[in-house]
Amino acid sequence: MTNVLCLSNAAQLILFAARGDDNPLSDPKTLGFAAVVVVAGLAGAAYFFAKRFREKWLKTSSGALFNGLCGAHELSPSERALLKKIAQAYQLPQPARLFLEPGYFDPDRLAPILGKATEPVISLRNKLFT
Repeated sequence: MTNVLCLSNAAQLILFAARGDDNPLSDPKTLGFAAVVVVAGLAGAAYFFAKRFREKWLKTSSGALFNGLCGAHELSPSERALLKKIAQAYQLPQPARLFLEPGYFDPDRLAPILGKATEPVISLRNKLFT
């Protein structure tokens, strides 16, 4: 609340100076300080809302969940790409589901989609479920 009042006062000083009112607070130094306060306040508000939005996205996004699980299992970029390919093959709306069911890593079912990439699939299944 204090920041809002400070921004309001700074904005009033800028308006007084812009209108040319005979105000003792409208000297150039005070006007410059008021402009800095307004810019800093707006930057702080933008940072606050961006951080809040990012935290909410990280808690509710399926992509963030998938990335978090990949990080927790220390998967390489190529392993992550393979997981995404498997999720697309099964048309999973939530790719993080791959971390729950080893049946998705059945090489016989994936052979038509992934071709001869069965060895990395088996290796990845072993890494996640053993």
